[in-house]
Amino acid sequence: MAIFGRRTLPWPLTLLIGIGILAAGCYLGSTVFHVVYHGTKAAAAVVDMRGKQEKTGRHSRGTRYHAVLAFTDSQNRRVEFEDEKGFSSATQYRKGQSLPVLYLPADPVHTAVVDRGWELWWTTGICGIAGIALIGSALLRAAGYDSTF
Repeated sequence: MAIFGRRTLPWPLTLLIGIGILAAGCYLGSTVFHVVYHGTKAAAAVVDMRGKQEKTGRHSRGTRYHAVLAFTDSQNRRVEFEDEKGFSSATQYRKGQSLPVLYLPADPVHTAVVDRGWELWWTTGICGIAGIALIGSALLRAAGYDSTF
C-alpha cells in the first residue's frame, strides 16, 4: 500500500508499535494514578529557577527553566526536587511562591510532582490514543481493509 507515494509499515510492525506505545501509556498512567490517588498533598515553595540548555540533535533549543521546590513531608523532613516541566522564561515562578505538590510518603524525593490537575494525564492520554489508533489501523489492514484515501 502506498500513501502519498510512500509505502506504509507492514501491519504486524504497526501492531507491535501500537502495543508498545499503549503499554508505555498504561505504565505512565499507573504511575500518575498511584501518586494522585494514594499520594499526600503538601504546599511547596519555589527556592530557585534552574536553567538547562536543551538540544534536539545537534541544534540548541535554548534554555528551559525548571523550578526547584522544597516542602516538608509527613515525617517532618525537608524534601527538595526539580519540577520536570520547563519554561522558556525564568519569570514563570518567583522565589517563595507556593505551589501544591503530590508525593508518595514512602519515597517523596522521587515521586514528588507539582499538582497540575488534568495536565498530569496529558502524556498518558496521548500515548493511549496513539496506541489505540495504531492497533486499530493494523487490525483493519490485517483484515484486508485498505486504509488509503
